[in-house]
Amino acid sequence: MLGQAPNIIYKSVWILLLTGCLCMFILQAASLLIKYQRMDKITDIQLKFDTAPFPAITLCNLNPYMHSLVQDVEKIRVILSVYKDAMNNAARLNDKSGGKNEDYDEEEETTTQKRTKRSDNSNFEPALSVCSCEDNEDCLANTTAIPEEITHDSTMCICSFDRESEDTWPCYSQEDWYNTTCQCNEHSYCSKESKDGGDTNTQCLCQNNDPFCVGHEHEKPLLQLWEYFGRRNSKEWADLVNALGFDGLTDEVAIVTKAKENIIFAMGELAEDMRRNVSIQKHELIQKCSFNGKPCDIENDFKIILDPTFGNCFTFNHNKSELKSSIRAGPMYGLRVLMYIAADDYLPTTEAVGIRMTIHDKDDFPFPDTFGYSAPTGYISSFGMNMKAMSRLSAPYGDCIPDGKTDSYIYEDYAYSTEGCYRTCFQDMVIDQCGCGDPRFPVLGNASHCFVFNQTQRECLEQRTKDLGNIHSSFKCRCQQPCKQKVFTVSYSEAIWPSQSLNITLGTCKLEPDECNEHYQENGAMIEVFYEALNFEVLSESEAYGIIKMMADLGGQLGLWSGISVITCCEFVCLFFELMYMVLMHHYTAYKRRLWEQSRNEPW
Repeated sequence: MLGQAPNIIYKSVWILLLTGCLCMFILQAASLLIKYQRMDKITDIQLKFDTAPFPAITLCNLNPYMHSLVQDVEKIRVILSVYKDAMNNAARLNDKSGGKNEDYDEEEETTTQKRTKRSDNSNFEPALSVCSCEDNEDCLANTTAIPEEITHDSTMCICSFDRESEDTWPCYSQEDWYNTTCQCNEHSYCSKESKDGGDTNTQCLCQNNDPFCVGHEHEKPLLQLWEYFGRRNSKEWADLVNALGFDGLTDEVAIVTKAKENIIFAMGELAEDMRRNVSIQKHELIQKCSFNGKPCDIENDFKIILDPTFGNCFTFNHNKSELKSSIRAGPMYGLRVLMYIAADDYLPTTEAVGIRMTIHDKDDFPFPDTFGYSAPTGYISSFGMNMKAMSRLSAPYGDCIPDGKTDSYIYEDYAYSTEGCYRTCFQDMVIDQCGCGDPRFPVLGNASHCFVFNQTQRECLEQRTKDLGNIHSSFKCRCQQPCKQKVFTVSYSEAIWPSQSLNITLGTCKLEPDECNEHYQENGAMIEVFYEALNFEVLSESEAYGIIKMMADLGGQLGLWSGISVITCCEFVCLFFELMYMVLMHHYTAYKRRLWEQSRNEPW
């Protein structure tokens, strides 16, 4: 129409019309491209009424290691000794600052040991000390006085000493003790008379004032309390306190936290088999179990996992090739477990009594210290759960990772997770800068964990940990969510357990029913994990504006503003080739004509 316009007015109108349509098309096309480049996505939520797969359940004792077993580990004994001393110092300082005892005599309290109640796990040991006695009876030990400081009102005596509580009683004059043979129990408490036909051939020390005896090999020298307690005033002891991080701590909660960390460091230096042996065993922790109303096979259904914080943990439904599902909703058709935690063998650093429970997908590491739930003893703890299956889009639409595991991922046998990624990133940085790994996380290859008494390594690790909370730190980890993930939401309720009417023998209790009930209120816990409803949510992401929709919209804009379709574009392509062909043929024909004219003008 522009070419056939009869005058300038028609041409001007068509030029303006074509220019306006072209501008509108460019604006609309740019808007479509911007919309496409946003890579918007749609989250589709579906509620599926189907049986959801049962997750893996990991159960741990809140007490990581048995107190009676870790006493054989020298570094643990040292840590517990320093910990007890730090707690006593904090208690004295807090009592003085609180004004509870204005006439407080610190020297008398630290040197003269008063009688206190011992635990059932106390181990007796004879020890020499300077004592003050009344009529050679009821002697009181002065644990820091040396034999050269004996005065007219003091004498050398032998006391029954317990390293755990540091109690020194009873004490009697050294002349009142004599070597003999006795029948002794596991705590070295002995009797000269045989009970129940037991063996009385164990070497022991007895005294003449009462029938109290303590086991002791006659050739073995006696412990000297002035040396045992005197070392705390030495530079070596001060360096030890500083290396363990107790120096300057006066808050009991902070002291307990630091002691737990030190135990993790000390146990990290041991072989894995040794750590498993000093923690609670599978059949000790798990007494009874049922799933879907049927008994479990405790030996095969539970897999041991060694956790640095909680020791031996046990995972139900660990087999990835076996699919377990609840046939109905409710606690009767989920997992029900009777747990026995042996509270009388807890470490002095364990603050709570109970169970740590984690619900997770069987492909994921449980992380009980981060994602776990605590259940107390003396209660039946019910955990009702719901599952959400999430499917995310990877780049360019999202920021998830289809498979984020790398060769340095420290949880080799488990799938990628965000928490595992952060721990791997931090562990790599610590190994690179400190030369050792954080004992709270695994290490790979030839790397080793930091040593508990190595102050340089401990300070380096502590500084790296502080850097995590500094927003200006150069340490940055990029850990995205996995593209496929199952998330479990949990609701919790509890009831007192066992009831007084439950007059049956539970677990390994061999007492009377009433006594068993009382015993399990202190040492037992029932755990129920079940689906609240036989349905689950599926959250899936899909692209909101893809290439197909963009091409359709772009074609619509072309048709609206220019009347162009795919056929029109093909016609323009054909026209272009025809024009090129005509141009070439024109030049070729002209060239042939020149040649013909030249040949015609040449003379014969």
